[in-house]
Amino acid sequence: MRAIRRTRRQKKLARVAAALAAKDALLISDPHAVAWVFNIRGHDVAHTPLPLAYALILKDSKPRLYADARKLDKDVRDKLAGLAGLKNRTASCPISKRLAMRPRKSCFDSATVPAKLTQLFKDAGGVCEFGSDPIS
Repeated sequence: MRAIRRTRRQKKLARVAAALAAKDALLISDPHAVAWVFNIRGHDVAHTPLPLAYALILKDSKPRLYADARKLDKDVRDKLAGLAGLKNRTASCPISKRLAMRPRKSCFDSATVPAKLTQLFKDAGGVCEFGSDPIS
């Protein structure tokens, strides 16, 4: 993966966080939206620049990017490290008990979110709200 200007990413993340309104978090499950908000490109899907990744935008803390760590070179990791918590997509799940412990209202894109992720969130005590992805 390669990264593009940091300042654009910061502005995009701020816009997405502002769009959360009364919600605490947004799980981004659409690879197009992940690529746009973090300005990253991947080679995970043949003939497209999409990274297979999830992102979790939190209203009150640093966003988290879940991607295959083996595909992030040092330059990309360094550029993203100050912007987001980087987690290995294969070893981590964006939904954790810690995330859902507080009465968290999280937004999920009803068109792209895998049912397993919403079920994990509900099982951990979180409140799911489905709607359209504010990024799209």
